Amino acid sequence: MPIKLLSILLFVITALSTGEARTQQKSVFGPDDRDRITQTGMAPYLRIGQVGNTCTGFMIGESHVLTAAKCVFDHINNKWIDGIYFTPARDEEQTPFGIRDWEKVHVHQNFAQKGLSDWNFAVIKLKKPLGRSTGYFSLPSTDNYAGPVEIPGYPMDKPINTMWTSSCFANTRSNHLYYKCDTYAGMSGAPILVETNGGHTAYGIHINEGIEENSALYLGNLKRYYINRWMTDNTPGGTLTNNNPHANNEIKFNNIWLKNNCGLNLNFKLKYTDTDGVLREMESSLAFSEENFMFKTRTSVYFIKIEDSEWMEMKITDSQWGKVIDYLPCQYPYDYWYVTPISPL
Repeated sequence: MPIKLLSILLFVITALSTGEARTQQKSVFGPDDRDRITQTGMAPYLRIGQVGNTCTGFMIGESHVLTAAKCVFDHINNKWIDGIYFTPARDEEQTPFGIRDWEKVHVHQNFAQKGLSDWNFAVIKLKKPLGRSTGYFSLPSTDNYAGPVEIPGYPMDKPINTMWTSSCFANTRSNHLYYKCDTYAGMSGAPILVETNGGHTAYGIHINEGIEENSALYLGNLKRYYINRWMTDNTPGGTLTNNNPHANNEIKFNNIWLKNNCGLNLNFKLKYTDTDGVLREMESSLAFSEENFMFKTRTSVYFIKIEDSEWMEMKITDSQWGKVIDYLPCQYPYDYWYVTPISPL
């Protein structure tokens, strides 16, 4: 068998065994016609962002984000999902409005207990208002729609943290919108946008890839009732609410660049307190010039230990959050940072 033909056959077998070919068929129909949004800070895209690292959400009020319930609650394992922070208008590492912490999130027990697709929607209340800066989408006033739609979100088959959009025709059937707009995992929670009176209305929430069509939950009268009640903290029966136990503390997201200019290998460990209060530890052997560590914390302190030295406290000022560059010392007693060795947390 020719080598080229054998390579193609092995690729097809691998794709089928891992489900990749099936996933692609279920979400992208024919040629991929999605377009990348590079001006994410422009309307209407600045109202759309990532929920955690694997979903999409969109602003519907000054402090409220609407997304799919499966992005915040794991109904199979009956537990809330961690890391539901919201990053509006993200484009790769550019976050024009920052990464927003949450105060509470609401879902309906019909999704939490049964996973019913008719209840696959959730409202996240942010810790601080955002909609005054970004604006927010209105919801429909009717219970059905047929016409052109646009679906912007963060698909996981594209470069990480990039927004893409697809347009097509949609129809309402049985409280859902059906369409052949190209979507992919990561776009769950994306708005189904309809241009109205010079603006945009979110008619639905993208929730599912299908074999012949993709689909969204239509935001009909009953869904709007729950959404409006959740936004006013007047929770109706059947509501499950997750209150952020750390709502009074700000999450800090950090990139620590550790640089080694010593010309020799240095073994070190890094510790920090995660957002759940647990002390995490990273270990590495840095032979190259620099290494990047990314973590999120609610404190302004992390600790570093070089080889056999003692733990040292590294304080980060508010102006440094986001990216910090520290140089590893080249010899004991490792006092390059001018800090006092202390015990870890």
